[in-house]
Amino acid sequence: MKTPLIMLLLLLALAGGPAMAAQVSGLYEAEVPVEGQDTEQRNKAIVEAFRRVLVKVTGNRGIVHHPQLAGDIPKAPRYVQQYRYRLAPPEAPAAEPSLEPETETAAAPVPAGPVRMLRVQFDQKAVDRLLRQRGMPVWGNTRPTALVWLAVERDGRRSLLSPEADGEALAGVLAAADERGVPMLFPLMDLQDQSNLQVSDVWGGFGDNIRLASERYGPDAIMTGRLVQFGPDLWRAGWTLYLDGDELIWDSEGDSLGMAVEAGVQAGMDVLASHFAPLAGDSSTDRLRLRITGVGDIRGYARVKRYLMELDAVEKA
Repeated sequence: MKTPLIMLLLLLALAGGPAMAAQVSGLYEAEVPVEGQDTEQRNKAIVEAFRRVLVKVTGNRGIVHHPQLAGDIPKAPRYVQQYRYRLAPPEAPAAEPSLEPETETAAAPVPAGPVRMLRVQFDQKAVDRLLRQRGMPVWGNTRPTALVWLAVERDGRRSLLSPEADGEALAGVLAAADERGVPMLFPLMDLQDQSNLQVSDVWGGFGDNIRLASERYGPDAIMTGRLVQFGPDLWRAGWTLYLDGDELIWDSEGDSLGMAVEAGVQAGMDVLASHFAPLAGDSSTDRLRLRITGVGDIRGYARVKRYLMELDAVEKA
């Protein structure tokens, strides 16, 4: 889960340091519900866990339906490094939907007792090698951070959401962040935030004010959502992503506040993945000349070198 990472980013914001790109862990592991411990049931769960890992590693939700991987996904057990079982509360499996192709099935009843879960750790080198052999991107564990400002309209009144006070919206963001392996930042909504940004800024899309209020968090991207309830089972949201001077706009909806938030954040992560993840089929022989400015001493040089060498796409000469 990404909750510990998000809490860490919040603590970094409190300490006054910009978060910027973050090192993400857990990209090559996933936890899924499993019916039993026999080989057939375990392998079925391993395949589902493999699908989730492929989405996180590539940043692409559609990767599991790619024809190039159609013959490899059923062979997921060969990429397993280790696995373990645990018992979880009945609601635990609902956090991660299945990535199997959609079929007409009835909703599963909520189990009455603890649910058996299978946590699977896959071999990173083997997974990366498979993806590169199939011409697929490997994003790596250095991921951009995205700051999320959410505004909601209820009964004609608009307000900015606080992650601590609005658990349903927070859960929607966390679900998307966990599935995609992208660290999300939340505003603290302290006196400084309340002074720097008004709900009218988010609702009206005043980009300059939003960027200025976001500077204290040092994000790579800023995402804003404007949520309105249209009925007991219908929420709609308008979204804007501020990225490298551009503004991208899209909409989402859902049966609940959390579902509308998750759908909107997922769409935003599609953009982030297409912007930051390496292109599929990139050759390892490609060369890129970089010019880095603002490095004034040996410590600055060492920091830049260390950061570059942490990127999966960078190899030592």
